Amino acid sequence: MVDTLQKIKKNIFLELSIKEILEKLNSGEISPEQIACECIKRIEDYNDRYKVWVCYDREHLYEQANKISDKIKSGKSLRSLEAIPIGVKDIFNTIDFPTQMGSPLWKDFTAGNDARVVYYLKDHGAIIPGKTDTAEFAVHAIGNCLNPHDVTRTRVHRQAALLLQLLLEWFPLQSARRQQDQ
Repeated sequence: MVDTLQKIKKNIFLELSIKEILEKLNSGEISPEQIACECIKRIEDYNDRYKVWVCYDREHLYEQANKISDKIKSGKSLRSLEAIPIGVKDIFNTIDFPTQMGSPLWKDFTAGNDARVVYYLKDHGAIIPGKTDTAEFAVHAIGNCLNPHDVTRTRVHRQAALLLQLLLEWFPLQSARRQQDQ
């Protein structure tokens, strides 16, 4: 883990708050495409090792960023999460990605709608890179996300995958749903 942390270079998600990112976006100091690029870089640098993402679409992320750029150029106001990438745990329905709930029973299932929380995140301007790993139905069999301290040891469970994503600075915010241990 120490090697990985030493390799991580500073980026906007670590250096700036969401408020500061939005201020720089509004002033033109950074673009939605730069934010998307930073997110993509993190995913592509670390996902093969830690297996946090169950599906991810870089082109879709760029499309979302481009739409926001067009909105900014037209002079429209920024929303509270404009261009902020947010990983959505694979228990939440999304119109753009399958919702498999960590289960082979639901492989490639697409709900055709956004869960309410996803709808509101998008309504506030968030961009969704893809879906993140979860235990089966968020409570049963452990997902595929690997232990960040030693990938040869036990895979991580539930919220540990979310913490790993934040630790690797893939984005400043993550959707989560607290599950009671059973």
